[in-house]
Amino acid sequence: MVYRARHSLLRRPVAIKLLRPGLAANPQAVRWFLAEAGHMQRLTHPHILPLLEVCEGTAGPYFVMPYLERGSLADLLRPSLPIGKRPGRKRSPPPARKARSSSSARPTR
Repeated sequence: MVYRARHSLLRRPVAIKLLRPGLAANPQAVRWFLAEAGHMQRLTHPHILPLLEVCEGTAGPYFVMPYLERGSLADLLRPSLPIGKRPGRKRSPPPARKARSSSSARPTR
């Protein structure tokens, strides 16, 4: 589960990810959840949010990430909307490739 919250010290919106109540009591689910946090901490990629905190609360472990105003993954994947009308970052089409002429083709052996 992911919740939007406001970080009291950073004074900014954050996303808080935590396990569902039934899974928080499952030791294997907790191990996987904490392993996910460990993997996220080691990765640097424009499409992966950095972790701000990994904590243990009364409801189980949770981690805190920056909150982005881009809509949900469900909104982005909704097939009823044309791609250009979906929320989030707009992508431009890839540049057209120039076709090779037959004189620049490599000979085959």
